[in-house]
Amino acid sequence: MATSFYTPIAKEFSQTRHSPWPEFNLLLPYLKPNFKLLDLGCGNGRLYKFLKKHKKISYLGMDNNKRLLALAKKEKPSARFLFGDMTKIPSKSDSFDIIACVAAFHHLPSKKLRLQALSEMHRILKKNGVLFLTNWNLFQPKYKKYIWLSYLRLRPRDTFIPWSDSGIKRYYHAFTTKELSKLLQKSGFRIIHCEIGRNLVYICQKLSKS
Repeated sequence: MATSFYTPIAKEFSQTRHSPWPEFNLLLPYLKPNFKLLDLGCGNGRLYKFLKKHKKISYLGMDNNKRLLALAKKEKPSARFLFGDMTKIPSKSDSFDIIACVAAFHHLPSKKLRLQALSEMHRILKKNGVLFLTNWNLFQPKYKKYIWLSYLRLRPRDTFIPWSDSGIKRYYHAFTTKELSKLLQKSGFRIIHCEIGRNLVYICQKLSKS
């Protein structure tokens, strides 16, 4: 899954991604010292900056956009970063205590890829591991026109949202809570907590697949 639309705007985008989201605090109760955490779709490593202030953990950031990764490595030299795609994660099974996937999963353009990514997340989490998943909540007034256009294109809830005045359009799937909950449960996750605001925030636990 390539997010090539971030390449020409990487520097400008990174400059807008330094402050932590309030939702990050929901992750803190699930962290323990020296836990291994994978930041999937890490971008410029913003989550690492937040976590470093709160918990001592083993952090690995992964993204499939080389320009964003280059910025992450430059700005956070003490962190580890890896090039990779969430639909084929280059890690062994049972490798991580926690996966954080912040505002990246919604870029996957098909149900097949979404299930593939969730299967990979399930595979590399340790027994009873935790998934912290956030997606934009596009069912808000400012995004209404993009959802309306998606129906006109006969691609319901597959939206293309422009980045400022650049002409660059980024793909976002407008998840409903029902749809996202079904995907997570089908992929072997138990939903511990769900919060709906400007983002859809899910905290889930890995279950053993029968």
